[in-house]
Amino acid sequence: MKIINCSIVGLGRIGSTLEDDSLREKPASHAGAISAHPDCRLLSGCDRDKEKCELFEKRWKCHHVFQDFESMMSYEVPDILCIATPPDSHRDYVLKAIDKNIPMVICEKPLTEDLSQAREIIDTIAQSRTTLIVNHERRYSLDYLHCKEIIEKGLYGDLLSLNCKLFIGQNHTVEEMLWEDGTHMIDIMRFLTNEEITLVSVTGDLFKKAGESIIVMKLGSIYAVIDAACNRDHLVFELDLSFSRGMIKIGNGVYEEYKSKTSPFYENFKSLDKKQNQFFPKTNYFGGMFEDAVRSLRSDKINKEPVSTGVDGYCVVKVISDIISNSKNQ
Repeated sequence: MKIINCSIVGLGRIGSTLEDDSLREKPASHAGAISAHPDCRLLSGCDRDKEKCELFEKRWKCHHVFQDFESMMSYEVPDILCIATPPDSHRDYVLKAIDKNIPMVICEKPLTEDLSQAREIIDTIAQSRTTLIVNHERRYSLDYLHCKEIIEKGLYGDLLSLNCKLFIGQNHTVEEMLWEDGTHMIDIMRFLTNEEITLVSVTGDLFKKAGESIIVMKLGSIYAVIDAACNRDHLVFELDLSFSRGMIKIGNGVYEEYKSKTSPFYENFKSLDKKQNQFFPKTNYFGGMFEDAVRSLRSDKINKEPVSTGVDGYCVVKVISDIISNSKNQ
């Protein structure tokens, strides 16, 4: 079977260096995912920062490292291009990849922070031979996939509401946080429910440091609330899914299921009882994303659609843009 050649533009954290975080599940970066896949080869890398290039070459034993994109493309055009640069450069690199007829592009989230650019990207992709994956990595995570299966099978009855917490430490604004981990929160809500998001209200201040905001949305008939804050000294990414007969709590390092049963505390009532042994020591979030890219690259046209598409990336940008616009117009 033909080896798949892969290149990375952007050799910082998500491109490479998160692989050396001793506490993170591996693979934790694009370079790590490529190196871990038996059918793939790390062909080349590119970054404007000379020091990052040197570190990348040493870390991955990849000797084709460049400081500009065109030089990397002149060496050899890859089968898969990973775009791990800041969001304001995503549009340009995706369009350059299309121009080079690169079959598969994996773009970091958010697709962009500009709705018109996001629209341009998906319209151009639709007319090209390039397939685009936006790295909403939780779509590939085993705990979220398990949760989605429970929802679809109705094991705890109907899903009725979501209460979410998104805290990202201090000295940020909520607007900044929404473009960071907020993209994952918005996307996984769409993925779990198979519903599009309608914004209901935004309260609080998105634009001051250490701010907090309450965002209310609907996904079909389901209400969802996000408490988004930058005034804690810790990170929290968590969703509480409330069902007619139970609850699931899922997030970073958290997975718990609760089932309704006769209450041990009150007569003629039911209470939630926590099930035991819910734990996912390895979720395969990054490896699953890369496996999806390989599958899609090798698939026929009918089965080519990846799990996380450019349209999914656009929908997230649209929701966050609506939240920001709503807050500015208050």
